[in-house]
This record gives sequence, structure tokens and C-alpha cells, in this order.
Amino acid sequence: MVEEAVSAFHSVAGFTPPPTGTTSTSAGRTKLAHRLSVDRKSIFKLVAELSQDNADHFCKCPTWTSYGGRIIECCTELMEMMPKLEESVTGLQEIAPRYDFDEKTPGNGYRSLICIADTVLLHLVSLLKLCIEQRTQIMFRITHYCKELEAYATVVRFLCESFSKTLIASSESPSTSLFPPLEGSYEKYHQILKDMEKLDASCFYGRPLGFQFSPSVGRVFRFIGIVLATYSLSWEKGHGAIGSLINSGRFFLSPEQRASRIIKVIKEADITFCKGFWNLSEMGNQMPKWFCPNMAINELRDLPSDGPLSLATTTGETVLIPEPSVHTGKRPVKIRVLSFQSRHGVSASGLGARQPLSPYILFHCHGGGYVATSSKSHETYLRVWAKLLNCTVVSIEYSLAPENPFPRATDECLFAYAWIVNNPALFGWTGEKLCMVGDSAGGNLIMSVNLRLIQLDVARKPDGIVPVYTPFLFQYLPSPSRLLSMMDPLLHMGIVLRCVAAYTGGYAACGGQAASSQSESESKGHKSLQEYVEQVQKTQRIDFQGGSQSIVSLVNLTGTDSHGFHIDKKRKEPKNIQVDLNQNGETSKTSEEENESEDDDNMSVSSVQVISDPLHIQLSTIFDSDLVDYLKNHPTTKSNILVCDENGEEIVEEAVEAEDICPEMEVVDGQEEEEYHTSPSSPIKEQVHLQRNTHN
Repeated sequence: MVEEAVSAFHSVAGFTPPPTGTTSTSAGRTKLAHRLSVDRKSIFKLVAELSQDNADHFCKCPTWTSYGGRIIECCTELMEMMPKLEESVTGLQEIAPRYDFDEKTPGNGYRSLICIADTVLLHLVSLLKLCIEQRTQIMFRITHYCKELEAYATVVRFLCESFSKTLIASSESPSTSLFPPLEGSYEKYHQILKDMEKLDASCFYGRPLGFQFSPSVGRVFRFIGIVLATYSLSWEKGHGAIGSLINSGRFFLSPEQRASRIIKVIKEADITFCKGFWNLSEMGNQMPKWFCPNMAINELRDLPSDGPLSLATTTGETVLIPEPSVHTGKRPVKIRVLSFQSRHGVSASGLGARQPLSPYILFHCHGGGYVATSSKSHETYLRVWAKLLNCTVVSIEYSLAPENPFPRATDECLFAYAWIVNNPALFGWTGEKLCMVGDSAGGNLIMSVNLRLIQLDVARKPDGIVPVYTPFLFQYLPSPSRLLSMMDPLLHMGIVLRCVAAYTGGYAACGGQAASSQSESESKGHKSLQEYVEQVQKTQRIDFQGGSQSIVSLVNLTGTDSHGFHIDKKRKEPKNIQVDLNQNGETSKTSEEENESEDDDNMSVSSVQVISDPLHIQLSTIFDSDLVDYLKNHPTTKSNILVCDENGEEIVEEAVEAEDICPEMEVVDGQEEEEYHTSPSSPIKEQVHLQRNTHN
């Protein structure tokens, strides 16, 4: 992840990596020589066949528990849903190409939904296959497989219903936009959203949690889910550390309880809870010091408050950037400065040998929904970036909502940018290349700053922008991204709306003020997301009723400047003209059941890749070799496997050696060990080795 971000800086902003003598490939790893894809229709057919096989078996061989009957019901439902899901996926495939960046860059929300459906199908194949292989064994875990099948069947049911509604919504959208028209009334879209809200999304937080991501990331999401559920119950009951530890065991052993608890958090948690949970990361502030590269410079600094800062425009004029003062008055803007090496300007004069100024600098804004975390809690990767890029990293410690709603954070980031550009030597920088990066809310902030720079016609703009996991449009409208947010293991739309309410100053309208007691919040019960949006809109300090409702577009790009900036045509004698601002920092209207724990080795089918081919599922470069072999040998799919080289050219199957399509190899204690990637319902590695030894 860190290396991918560093690579993005190199390509986007022209950063040149320092010579290190190391390679990005981990020792003991081998890349797949070829890419493998399989015909999607054959996978649908295979799921139906395997479901029929399992249903027939448990009909003929009933078990003494009720789980056999439940497996029959589940497999029967899967057979019935396959044609519906296939029809919906075909519909999404037909409209997806309209929204690609270009023919060579396939990728949009519709393609992401298709990938999720493909991943579910492959998980089901692996799960049903293993059920067939092990159902006659004495130690067959019928409870486990039954619950796994039911969980993924629920996901398929959700996809069938939601995809059909997404196709209806797409018919209302322009052919060039993933969203319906942003102007005018949204009433006709509300019913679609209300119908989507009625769907049971708890399946995405139980056993299949994080299934759409790679196995390693899925384990992280599962851990975060356990922490979230535990923290929520402890917050509600007032439990201490011991109670929290006991609760964490409950949510680890019972994915179903974890899912119901997370859904409760999504629906009912107020912004105070969200801030408290996200700020748990602040408790590990000392971790970077122990496990991350040591920094020559790691300081939290205050930028001097000496009045407005001037920036040159493209026409030779001057624009003045005032000190941030909205909502809570003037105070110094805080920044964190990190540098792996001592440099002239940024380091204290008393230090020893110092490196010359670097031609590069990284401008960073942290995430946290505008309401939580700090630059300190993001040091784990900032330190690595500072070392790998061999330049100064400046992270803005902007003020957080709801105490400091929009536009305070944007104003502070813009002021910090102007100060850095005007004083490059103080940051060990020559003033040449500058790259902006931000994750989540931080990515939104750097985009807002860049829109301001464009509006003000500032000559010195960033050389690169890297927004990571960044929200741009917050309208509560039907779209692929809104549906994806319902499956998101980290940031559900319900949480996003609470953060938006806090950031835009409408938090008090939602009954979520910090002064509100927890019991009062619970007594009100859950409002639908649409009702929540309507309440926010009624008292928004920013007009969300018509026109663009993007937080990014809250930066006014029309006519008179609305935040105290002034363009002076006399560059030599800049003059600060006061703009009439109201108390909120805006211009006046005149200017504008049984617990069954999850296997740690379950999550391994991995994800699929987005491709333009509407007929095939392309497997990612890390995949379950056992499943690949099964697909290559099964009568339904063996003739539908397509192997391509790295240039996309098809390779005849006979010419492909077995070693060319293989699992990754990892060196363990000097020996190569295969890293098997099996689905959340697949057997653990010991079972695979047991089968192989039996054959031997």
C-alpha cells in the first residue's frame, strides 16, 4: 500500500525516487506469468450445478440436525437466484462502458458492482465444492458450512434486489453521468433510496465481511469490525476495560452478533460516538516511534500569524489569502513537519551535518470524516513516505468539526499552502516540485484547496494531486457509489451523512449535539437516512436544496469571492479589501443462534479485476490455486478458461506449464511454502495438505 502511494507520487508529480539499492518485490515471492479468466456464464451454471448436487445429497442422506434441511433450502434458493443475478449483471455490463474514462481505461461504479457479483460467485463455487468434498466425512462441520452458505446466499439476495433498483435508477440518469441531474428536485429518487434502505445489509458485516477485498485486507476489516462492535456495546453500557475484553470475545465467536451490532451503530450512532471510535487510533501514538523509521525532524509547529499572505496570479497580479477566522476566531494554523534527514532550513542550526534543500515536498491532509484523528495518528505511513521520497512531509493539523464546520478546515489548509509556497527554504525545499495528498476527508480538502487556487487564478499550483479514498459528491441520490457504500466495511453511508452534517454545520438539526445524552439518542430510535438528510437540509448553513451539493463545490466558483480573498491588479502595492462576512464565515446575500467462529484462513479467494470484456471474469494475480485447478478440470468450465500473457494475447492451454499459473510462494524458515487462498468457507491449509498426503 505504501509503495503504491509512493509510486503514485513519482508518476503524478514527477518525484524521482532516491537510490536505495532495494527492489519493491518481497523476498521469496514470484509473480504470476499469465493472467487467467473464465467465462461468466459457465460460473453461473457451475454454481447452479453444485447447489443442485448438495441439495440432492442432503435430501437422500438426511442428518439428525436441522442444518441439513437448511442447506437444502439455501441451495434451492441459490439455484432460483442465479438466473436473476445473471440477468442483472448482464444489464450492468451493457451500461457500464458508457461511463469509462476511455476505451483503454475501463472502470466505474457499475463495473465495481459487477466485480462484487463475480467475487461472490467464486466464493460460492469454492464453498459448494468443499461441501461436496467433505460432506461424507465423519468430522464434516455441517454447522459451519450451513451458516457460510446462508450468509453468502443472503449476499446474493441483496445483490439481486439492489442491482434491479440500480438499473431502474440508471434509466433516470444522463448517459454521461453516474448521478441523476444535480439540479432541481430529488423527490422522484427518494422512493428508490427508501426501497434500498429496506434491504438487509447486515450480511456484509457478518461472515462475508470484506469478501470483496484481498484476503489480507479482509482480515484487517474483520478486526476493525470486532473493535467497532465491542466499542459500541461498551459505550452504550458503560463497561470498562474488562467488560470490553469479554465483549470482544463474543463478537469474535459470533459473526452474526457482530453484524447486528455494526448495523445498530450505522443506524443510531451520533457524531460523538463516531469521534470517540475513530480517535481510538490516537491511543497508538507511540507505535510509529517503535516500529516506523526514525525521523530527524518530527515537530508540530504553529505558522506565524502576521496577516494575509500574498500569492501571484497567472496575470501578474496579487491575491491575498487571509488568516482563518471563521466560526472560532483567529488562531495559529498548526502543521506537522517530518523529515528523515536533517536539512538546511528545516533543521535546527545546532544539529550536525545537514543535507541540501530537496527539490520535492509533500503536502498532506489526514482523513477522519472532518471530525476526528490527527496528523500524529497518520504517522505510520507519513514516516515511511518521508524516508522513501527523501523529502520533507508537511501534514496540516486542521481544525475539526462540529466545533469548526466548513469552511474553517479549507481556509486553514489554503493558508498553510500559501505559507509553505512563500517560505520554501524553511521546509528544506527548493520550491520546485510540490505534491498534495490526502486520504478520505483529507483528499476532499486538498481538492477544495485546488478549486480555490483555480478560482483565484493562482500561478503556483501543485505539481500533482493524489486523493485516496476520497468522497467528492455527498448528494443522497441513487448511484453505484451509494449502493457500494451499503457494502462498505469501513464507511457506510449512514456514517458519512453524520460527518457531512457535522462538517456543514447542520449537526444540531439531527439531534446529535454533544450535549445530548446517550439515552436521549436511543429513545428517539432510528430515522431513515432520507429523513436524516431532510433534517440536515432544513437548517444547513450551506444551501443543499438546489444545484450542486458537493462539499468540494461548496467553494464558490462564480463571480465575487466569498471568503475574504481579494485579487489586486496592482502587484507592487497589494491592498486588502474587506468583504462583508456574516458570523458563520459566509458572504451576505448581497455578494453570495449458535456461535460458530470464523476460520482465520478462510478469506482467500481474493478479488477479481476490472476488465472491459463483458463475458469473462479475470482473476487477480493472487488467487486460490486449488480453485483454479478445479475450474480448469471441471467439465462445465474447463473449456471456458482463457489464459493470456501480459500483453493480453491468448495462450493455447497446452503451451502453458503448470508452474505458470500457480499460487504465490513464500519463504518460511528457508523453505518454500505454498500460500493457499481459499474462500471464507474453504478448508484450512492443514486439510489441503491432508488430502494431498492421502493421494500420495
